[in-house]
Amino acid sequence: MFNPHFRSDLHAEMDVMTKFEERFPETDSMKGFILYTSLEPCPMCFARLITTGVGKVLYASADEYGGMVHRLEHMPAAWTELAKRQKFAKARCSPELSRLALQIFQTTAAENNRKLQER
Repeated sequence: MFNPHFRSDLHAEMDVMTKFEERFPETDSMKGFILYTSLEPCPMCFARLITTGVGKVLYASADEYGGMVHRLEHMPAAWTELAKRQKFAKARCSPELSRLALQIFQTTAAENNRKLQER
């Protein structure tokens, strides 16, 4: 999302869904698909994943501050209703993998914040 320049639409989950939809336009249902991601989706990615209807979204590390899965009840009723057709959950993975996923995100976020401050 920050390299080579800032693109607000290139969050990982949004980018992978865009690329999938462009490559496989004949896919009319995502119900049987599973998306694995390193971090609990942010509000923007979460809404995108709800609209895609991807069957399961499993993330390696929870995002206490920016993650939206654990805040589903705070979404508008239409979104919570749509999300009922899907499963969003923390993946079963080693504590080391979960910690590493969060650490990579935090390191990347800190670096990007530093770059933004320099502008």
